[in-house]
Amino acid sequence: MHEMNRLDFCVRCLVGAVVGVLFTGCASVFNGGPENVRISSTPNGARVSIFDEYGEMVASGRTQFKVPLKAGKNFHRKSYRVKIQKLGYQPHEFIIYNKVSGWYWGNLMYGGPLGAVIDPITGNMWKLDPAEVDVTLEKINIPAAGQASRIVTDL
Repeated sequence: MHEMNRLDFCVRCLVGAVVGVLFTGCASVFNGGPENVRISSTPNGARVSIFDEYGEMVASGRTQFKVPLKAGKNFHRKSYRVKIQKLGYQPHEFIIYNKVSGWYWGNLMYGGPLGAVIDPITGNMWKLDPAEVDVTLEKINIPAAGQASRIVTDL
């Protein structure tokens, strides 16, 4: 009977250790690194510039555009200012913020303190929002050269 209790104890410890390892750093496992943010526009081919919270450009390209962005690191959450421009259209700007990942809350409930520290250090406790953006740019109505001179002469 004594041997059975010892075996039962060992099995419980092993199962507990495996579960602890699986759920520790849960957001790091499921969010795992930079997020791919997708930015598209109508019309297509607009220039996209992405700036970090310090005003430094971190990425640029043209729509349809997918870019990996970090949501945070070392307990610091990141945000990004996105500017979309196309000749003949009003520029459009928006902010990509972040929120706490649902997987991080799972750490607090199941993973314990180790996971609650690992995810903020790696930045994986944060999730970028929005992670997918589709912008419709407004056309600028510029009068043709002949119309502009006629307007000026009519005054």
